[in-house]
Amino acid sequence: MRKTDDAKTRKRKSKILHAAVHHYIKTGVPASSKILVGDYGIACSSATVRNILSALEEEGYLAQPHTSAGRVPTDKGYRAYVDMLEGARRVALDEAAKLRKTYGEKVSELEEVIVNTSRVLTSLSHYSGFVSLPAKERTRIKDVELISVPGGKTLFVFVTNTGMVRHRLFGFEISRPAAGYVNAYLRENLAGVTLDAAQSSLADIQSNLAGVPSELENMGRLLATAFDYTENLHIEGVANIMALPEFKDLNITEFIGGDSPDSRRNTGALARVIRDNIASDDVKVIIGAETRCKGFECVSAVIRSYRQDDRPVGMLGILGPKRMEYSKMMSIVESVSKMLEKALEKI
Repeated sequence: MRKTDDAKTRKRKSKILHAAVHHYIKTGVPASSKILVGDYGIACSSATVRNILSALEEEGYLAQPHTSAGRVPTDKGYRAYVDMLEGARRVALDEAAKLRKTYGEKVSELEEVIVNTSRVLTSLSHYSGFVSLPAKERTRIKDVELISVPGGKTLFVFVTNTGMVRHRLFGFEISRPAAGYVNAYLRENLAGVTLDAAQSSLADIQSNLAGVPSELENMGRLLATAFDYTENLHIEGVANIMALPEFKDLNITEFIGGDSPDSRRNTGALARVIRDNIASDDVKVIIGAETRCKGFECVSAVIRSYRQDDRPVGMLGILGPKRMEYSKMMSIVESVSKMLEKALEKI
């Protein structure tokens, strides 16, 4: 009988915690016993609910802003709420239709897909959607080529296995024979290697090209910058979260990194969150202080890595306040990541 009572008590506490967090997420108003009994169908007296709320507060799941106020979730409370939502991920039919339409459109380059994806995440969540380009240590060179272009210049192009295309224009002209020589050399030495490895091998390339015909004397030095590649994020909808009361006095660009709210170059806390979780296969929720970024405890992120050739190569997700509708955000992130992976197969 004792075990039955304990199980019943745990179930009741779990239901009240879920209702209290859900209420605060939806309204931004602390949950009181009266609200929980009247609006959420808690089959207990107000006195019983008050006792359970007090117990949840003592256990660190809820906090009381001031005496006689209702309760608001702590990070621990949000975490428990998110854990309860596992298995409840389903995007509404109209949202799924919108996703299919977006990814059904013809795309030719990775970055076009990345931009579309961040916009879809923002549109569906009404917060801020982001997608990282594939990490350079997980991205391999598929092809390289030097091309002579009008105006006495030379275009350097490299394509990766992830569908990324990079161009670099050099201010000198190269003859067809010299371009053929360099192209053959670069393909032999760089095709199939990661961008990290290519960058590391440039000193050897400089040395090996030093003795070739005079028009290539500076080729090695110029190529030293050709594979410069800073991992980028494409972020949309930052204005959406900056308008929320939680972010009123917050410089969100410090969290994101970069020089502007909608930035592609990232060195902030968000980049660390991505690096720390890049190998995660499942949707993951990072709540408040779990971001390990002091001053940004009001920020939560719902993230998932996307894969190519069965390897995680980048990350996408949604940034918003801790009072997000986590079930919906998790559904969106999971659905969009899978559609992104299918889109990459078409590139």
